[in-house]
Amino acid sequence: MVLAERRHRLAPPPWRIFAALTEEVDRWLTLRPREVKPRVVKGVPSSLVEWSSLWPVSPTDSIVFEIEPNGAGCAVTLRWSTSNPPDEKGIGLVRHRLNYAIGGELRDFVDTQG
Repeated sequence: MVLAERRHRLAPPPWRIFAALTEEVDRWLTLRPREVKPRVVKGVPSSLVEWSSLWPVSPTDSIVFEIEPNGAGCAVTLRWSTSNPPDEKGIGLVRHRLNYAIGGELRDFVDTQG
């Protein structure tokens, strides 16, 4: 069940975002209490990354990033899927967390690290 889907437009090209999502997560993703570093479950260079869950209490969750060229940069569509959804408040918190991670932490990292 997909509970979050959001598109972010980022300045760097697709290959740069792919590298940040697969090889450099430790450099930009600040884990919060009760979160773990996600594993890269699947990667298609410059176009798709699938992460495992950030939350040990929801080990079957997945976060998929579809990366597409968009002008000189790219567009990243993130989808959070789970088979065990939290309540409405929990869904809102996860959506906010993921949007902050991509639209805040990742954006800041790639904009300043090149």
